[in-house]
Amino acid sequence: MEAGMLGTLRALWDVFPLFTNTGWGENSNLAFLQNHMGASFVERPQPWFTNVSVDDIHSGDFLAISKIRGRWGGFETLEKWVTGAYAGHTAVCLKDSEGKLWVAESGHENEEVASVMTVWSHLQPDYAANMWNEALNKRLGTQDLALPEILVETEKRGLSFDELLMIPEQDDWIYSDGKSTSCIKDAYTLNFFETNSSRLPKWCNDGDTMKLPFCQIKGRYQMELPGYNSVDPYPHMNERCPSLPPNYHRPKDC
Repeated sequence: MEAGMLGTLRALWDVFPLFTNTGWGENSNLAFLQNHMGASFVERPQPWFTNVSVDDIHSGDFLAISKIRGRWGGFETLEKWVTGAYAGHTAVCLKDSEGKLWVAESGHENEEVASVMTVWSHLQPDYAANMWNEALNKRLGTQDLALPEILVETEKRGLSFDELLMIPEQDDWIYSDGKSTSCIKDAYTLNFFETNSSRLPKWCNDGDTMKLPFCQIKGRYQMELPGYNSVDPYPHMNERCPSLPPNYHRPKDC
């Protein structure tokens, strides 16, 4: 990316539409993911939702969510691009002893990304602190640095922003809202989901032209999860994977 103020302005122009809650914003997110990740968006037949009974939900059922519009849709698009994940948020369903359904959610959410993050830190400092400042401080071993200070410290250490982002999350890191969480992509690629499609609910993918190995509850576009249910868990999984866009090549056992 071109350095200096001109490069920053061009980067902002590329990503600003991603955060607008408009049709323009939605189309911008789709185009960004198609161009930078090779994602495809196959439109599903209407209706774009399924009526699901609580009885069909079981403890351990995994939810993957992808937003492509509005402020959080823009953040998710950039997160997908950086991590190679095709989902922006995940959660797990749990039922208590009385059968009440609960949803447990995870807490944590290149230079172009750094430019957007810096501007957003000035506009919404509370969001910035929760979304990335804590995580970046953990990677530097620092405390309470704001994003501009983080960028200065990163440069002092001879690191690029890409290298800072790629430092693996540690299981013992404690954030202001609890322990650290795993990458979204790590979660849906783990090989422990149902493989027998006959055991999926009858409503699963009902009416869809293409049958997926998982159930899509709602959405205009078909959910795409490359590598779904394909990696057997192992110690220190994905801590040394050098994957970068657009192919996100993942060596075996990295």
